[in-house]
Amino acid sequence: MSPIAYKISQEIPQTVKMIEKTLQMIEKQSEMIEKLSGMIEIQTQMTEKHVQMTEPHRYALFCHLKTKVPSKIIHSAQ
Repeated sequence: MSPIAYKISQEIPQTVKMIEKTLQMIEKQSEMIEKLSGMIEIQTQMTEKHVQMTEPHRYALFCHLKTKVPSKIIHSAQ
């Protein structure tokens, strides 16, 4: 066996271990991404419900302001 082939054969087990560790890290990161995705989905649903619940109040506030504040200010705020 040539010196280069011998050296490469000696490094293979270490390279395999590094690849295995990298794959484990990728798997853990994938699990974390799945958890975060679930959390984001829950937060999105909660936000959508909050928007639905506050819609009548926002519209009432808009109507109230429309009668109290000059229309230039209201249109510039939209």
